[in-house]
Amino acid sequence: MNNLTLFVLGLVLVNIPSCLSQQCFSQSLTPPYPCCKGNKIVYMDKDGDWGIEDSKWCGIINTSVKECFSIILGYPCCETCEVLLTDADGDWGVENNKWCGIKDSCSTDTEVEDPDEGTSEFDFSFLKLENNKKNMLYSPLSIKYALKMLKEGAAKNTLAEINKVLGNPKITKYESTDKVLSLANGLFIRNTFYDYVKTKYINTLDEKYAAEVKKDEFKDAKNISQWIEDKTLGIIKNMLGDGAVNNPKNLMLLINALAIDMEWVVPFLDKDTTGRLFYLDNGEKMEVTTMSYETRKDFLSYYIDDNVKAITLDLK
Repeated sequence: MNNLTLFVLGLVLVNIPSCLSQQCFSQSLTPPYPCCKGNKIVYMDKDGDWGIEDSKWCGIINTSVKECFSIILGYPCCETCEVLLTDADGDWGVENNKWCGIKDSCSTDTEVEDPDEGTSEFDFSFLKLENNKKNMLYSPLSIKYALKMLKEGAAKNTLAEINKVLGNPKITKYESTDKVLSLANGLFIRNTFYDYVKTKYINTLDEKYAAEVKKDEFKDAKNISQWIEDKTLGIIKNMLGDGAVNNPKNLMLLINALAIDMEWVVPFLDKDTTGRLFYLDNGEKMEVTTMSYETRKDFLSYYIDDNVKAITLDLK
C-alpha cells in the first residue's frame, strides 16, 4: 500500500464512475453492487439501505455518513476506528483478518494534546504488572511518551501489540520551566544506521513530541547519560552503562526524561515526620519514616477503598 498502490490509484482515478463521487457501502461488498442514483429505500439490513434500479439491487448513498478512501482501492471501510497502519493513502485497520480503510468520520488525530483529567487505564495496568518489585518509582507519563513515539514508527503486528498495551491515551503536554520542571524526549541513532531511518519518522517526533534527534557512535553511554543529566536538572547522573549501547544490535534509543524539583504548597514539617508501622502483604509489619500533616480543608482530592488510600497534594 505504498508506491505500488499510489501508481495503481493514479490509473483508477482516470476512469472513476460518476457514482463514486458519492461512495456507498455496497461497492465494498463481495460481490459488489452499484450505487443507486435515487434514494428510494426498498430494503434495509446490517450493511445499509438498499434500492432497486434497472431491476438490480443497488446501495443507497448515505450522505450523512462519510465513507472512506479505501473503497476505490478495492478495500472495504472499517466498522471501527482503530488505526493499525498509516500510509500515503490514509489510515488502515484490520477486521475479519482483512485490511480495511478507516472512515473519514473517525477521529484519527494522534497529536499530543491536553487530556481529560484523570488516571488512564494504562497507568493502573502497568502498576499491576510491576507491583511485585521492591521500592519502585516510575512515571507512567514517561512510559507513555516513549511508547507513543515508538508507535509512530510501528506497523502491522508491532503496531497492534503496542495498541493492546497502550491503547490510545491522550498525553499531557507540559512546557519545561527553568530549574523547576523539565520534560524532554530524545531519539539517539547509531551513526551507521541513521541514513536508514525515514525522514518522515524523524520529523514526526520533532513536530509532535519536540524530540531531539541525535547521531551517536554508540561506543559508550557517555553522551546519552550526559543528555539525560542535562534534561533532568542534574538530578539523574550516569543513567546508562556502556553495555546498553555498544551491543551492535542496538541501533536506536528512545528516551523520555522527566524531572520535577518543586516544593509542596503546604510543606511537611520535620517534627511531624516520625516512624510509623507499615504492613506488608504477608502480614508482617515494619517501622518506616513517614511524612504527615493534618488539614481540615474540604477541597482535597482523595480515593479510599479496602486496599488503598490515595490523596493528591499540590506543588508550587
